[in-house]
Amino acid sequence: VKINGKMQAIDSWWSDLFIANLTGHPAIFIPCVTDTSGLPVGLHATARWDHEKTLIDMASTMNTFVQ
Repeated sequence: VKINGKMQAIDSWWSDLFIANLTGHPAIFIPCVTDTSGLPVGLHATARWDHEKTLIDMASTMNTFVQ
């Protein structure tokens, strides 16, 4: 995977997603801003099983503040 023009090994970014994928918990990344390099900065949230709506509601609420 190329991040910011540099090749990155899978272990440098996959660990952030691994737990949600392993356990089956719903997760979402909510982009908030971009840094000075243009890379997205945001919130990666994980919820309890069967609480996808909580994440969607949170993303929707954050979207009104970020725009």
